[in-house]
Amino acid sequence: MKRVFWLAVFAALVAVLVALPAGVSNHFLGAHVLGESMLPSLLHGDRVIVDRYFSFREPRLGDVVLIYDTVSPTELLIKRIIGVPGDRIFLKDHDIFVNCRPGDAGCAPIDEPWAYHDPRVPRHDDRGPIRVPRECYWVMGDNRNLSADSRTFGVVPRASIIGRVVLIYWSYGAADGIRWTRLGRFAP
Repeated sequence: MKRVFWLAVFAALVAVLVALPAGVSNHFLGAHVLGESMLPSLLHGDRVIVDRYFSFREPRLGDVVLIYDTVSPTELLIKRIIGVPGDRIFLKDHDIFVNCRPGDAGCAPIDEPWAYHDPRVPRHDDRGPIRVPRECYWVMGDNRNLSADSRTFGVVPRASIIGRVVLIYWSYGAADGIRWTRLGRFAP
């Protein structure tokens, strides 16, 4: 009787150890950052973990997401959500205004501590209003000068969003080798 009990415990433990990685691999995904469109938040050579289920919530402003490229669906891109369904987006110089028109009383650009603009590059982003349709999102790279994003390919359907980038688990650059200070850093 005692032996049967321990065999059952052992079988249950083996089942859990086999099922756990399968569940984790279905929930999380690894991705490799290529290029400089997300500088300074993510560097070329960073490897990130992506939460495919958004912790049971819809994507929101500021989330860094892994998406299917709407132009080349076999390619993956990492971008930041700037507009959610129903938002009106205005781009003025290097500023982004959500749900208010630049120049209107009380209208201020969204706070973007993550964004990078090269002051030597001319400002050319004036456009709007852009209405974000239902089930769609407006995404942009943090490095505004080197990013192909919704300014180029338009809104991204919800179905094209794979998940939210949550953690940098590895970082390597050709010039500086392993970037130890970035390992384990939560995505900005």
